[in-house]
Amino acid sequence: MIDIEQLDDRFRVSHFGKDGKVNFKDIAIPKTEKYKWELAGSDRKDPFFLSWDGKPVKKTRAGYLGKFRTEEFFASLPDEVTKDIYEFNQPEVWFCDIEVEVGEEFPDPGIAATPVLAVALVNSLGQSYVFGTKKLTSDQIISIRTKMADYFKDFDLEILFQYEYFESESELLYTLFAKWFKKIPLLTGWNFVGFDWKFLINRAKRIGLDPSTCSINGVLKGEDCIPQHKIVVDYLDLYKRWDRVIKIKENNKLETVATAAVGISKIKYNGTFMDLYNTDYETYVFYNVVDTMLVYLIDKKLKTLQTFLMLGNITRVEALKAVSPIWMTEAIVTREFYSRKRVVAEIKKGVKTGSFEGAYVKQPEPGMKEWIATFDFASLYPTTMRQWNISPESFKGRNVDLKPGWIKTASGGIFDNKEDSVMRTILTDYFGQRKVAKNKSFELEKEIDYLTKLLATK
Repeated sequence: MIDIEQLDDRFRVSHFGKDGKVNFKDIAIPKTEKYKWELAGSDRKDPFFLSWDGKPVKKTRAGYLGKFRTEEFFASLPDEVTKDIYEFNQPEVWFCDIEVEVGEEFPDPGIAATPVLAVALVNSLGQSYVFGTKKLTSDQIISIRTKMADYFKDFDLEILFQYEYFESESELLYTLFAKWFKKIPLLTGWNFVGFDWKFLINRAKRIGLDPSTCSINGVLKGEDCIPQHKIVVDYLDLYKRWDRVIKIKENNKLETVATAAVGISKIKYNGTFMDLYNTDYETYVFYNVVDTMLVYLIDKKLKTLQTFLMLGNITRVEALKAVSPIWMTEAIVTREFYSRKRVVAEIKKGVKTGSFEGAYVKQPEPGMKEWIATFDFASLYPTTMRQWNISPESFKGRNVDLKPGWIKTASGGIFDNKEDSVMRTILTDYFGQRKVAKNKSFELEKEIDYLTKLLATK
């Protein structure tokens, strides 16, 4: 699932189809579902539902379904309605890298004061396209194609390189937003959202273009101006969050990661980057497309993008919400509570909310130490939560008198252990899924090893 757009009488949900492109499904919102939950007195309470912590609640009419009500609504839908939107289909992915005019200072993407000179795109098949404001001869294009074939000779790639010249930056950016980006389902790159995408958005505005032409419905969301019903994500961010392949991370520079992951790095050149643009535009374009290809190859090796997409699919949240552990957790917990006739009531403005102390962290003592040991416990926190039935609704307080069926932790926290809590149920379910996935992975690894040895003997 990519996005949920709430209209007056329906949700418009975008998801990836079997062709990897963006598909849509409209789901009607009955008038009877247009309400929100509020805490209630005993005389007006709902006869079936309570708040997550056992307090009476009531339904109040609302024209817009909030975050938790939306989760409840989708959880209440039959499988035949949600099957398409929750089905995992591999999206069509495009990798992007831009080059801009560089002065004495590094360009500020928030200001985007200098022109965009070249933009490279690489698709899921490794086919590359570069758009620029300088002409290349047919011989130069062939030369770049030949250099690419040699540079990536150790990889199983069918090199396709195309170059398109634009007479002006304005024409280039208009074509990029209105024709290319509009058709791309998932766009990514290295440090992409914080620099490339931000620069492109602000540069388009600066020269009088409307970047919202890249959006299917003309809507750009949030501070990052992400087009609704599309995924624009930073591969560097995904790498820092979820990569477990590269063990020693010297730094997060593209050159360092590419060398560690796939054994090749960026193009080397003499002088400044603008000298290269002015004196050897062919190499300048080659540099641009190689940078983009490196991210494509990194993803083929690390598959970090796949981790991001699978997390969103498993937790059934909108794709870009999968970068937030809090959002995913709240969505899962809300659905489990709802299955138990418990809901999250809205807190009225002005109502004071509570706070609690987080996990204990020992303050480090500076200095050189000897005989250092590190202990890494597998799944320590979720296992502890399951063992002691730790969950918001099962918490009874700290150092209170124990009652039958309650359990006391070492910290003094008391939890009701008479029945499985929401968190114990959720974690047990995911542990089961994890075990099945690991067994399947082991079986596939054995099969791959067998086939590899079989092919080696022929």
